[in-house]
Amino acid sequence: MNLNEDIEASTDIEAPTDNYKLKKNLIFSEIEKMKNQKQAHYDLYKKYKFINTILKLIINVLNAVSVSSLVMEYASLYGFTNLVAMITTTISSVITIVINNFSLDDKINRHQLAKSQLTDLYRQTTLIVLKNNLSSSDLDTIIENINSQLSLINDTAPPI
Repeated sequence: MNLNEDIEASTDIEAPTDNYKLKKNLIFSEIEKMKNQKQAHYDLYKKYKFINTILKLIINVLNAVSVSSLVMEYASLYGFTNLVAMITTTISSVITIVINNFSLDDKINRHQLAKSQLTDLYRQTTLIVLKNNLSSSDLDTIIENINSQLSLINDTAPPI
């Protein structure tokens, strides 16, 4: 072997291969998927939070009307207040049952948690990938890390 062959051999080892580029493209596509999943969880979080807030506002208004009607009934100011109290209490109870059966609070918390976890993974992975001089084995480690963390996140995250 001469000196030129040694230089070519060492250059071939260090030069990125097509496999290297494929791994890097895979990582960037996973980063893009994380970004989209994070946004989807955030959108659902906002939607459920808004619905939950509106329903709880309605419940509070109905409860206030119900209590006021009962107080007015005992004060004998109006005769129909007992009916108003029964109707508002019934509607309030039905809405409360709907909220509990749909587990809105749980969905809100789970979407918020999934969004936070995906944001952390997205940020961490992006910072690592943007470093220069990553070897092919470094990319393998990053891919394994992404897969394991996404698996854990998706196991606990609600469906989108």
